[in-house]
Amino acid sequence: MKLTGFFIEKAESFLEELRPIKLASFEFAEATNDDASNEPNFASQTNELNDIRFQMNLMFSEFDNGKLFNKKLNDFNKTLFDNTPFLKHLININELFLDYLIEYRVE
Repeated sequence: MKLTGFFIEKAESFLEELRPIKLASFEFAEATNDDASNEPNFASQTNELNDIRFQMNLMFSEFDNGKLFNKKLNDFNKTLFDNTPFLKHLININELFLDYLIEYRVE
């Protein structure tokens, strides 16, 4: 099992990656499901956030109580035309995980 310091560094690196993201706006006028995938900035940001979530899932899978955080991370319904709630969710889960590590697992 990896040491707590590893998980703290990893969670902090996710926060450093997530916090500066400026999300592209998506025009809601006459938007359809196909429009979301055709909006290049929106689609690339969605992919970037999904990649970060996947990396977070991997991190939690290596942590002994990670299934609790994994469940919370994946218990989220993304909205079709707005990545803001998803970004906030990823940041929130990382902050909760970091708080847990600092409070209960500091070596």
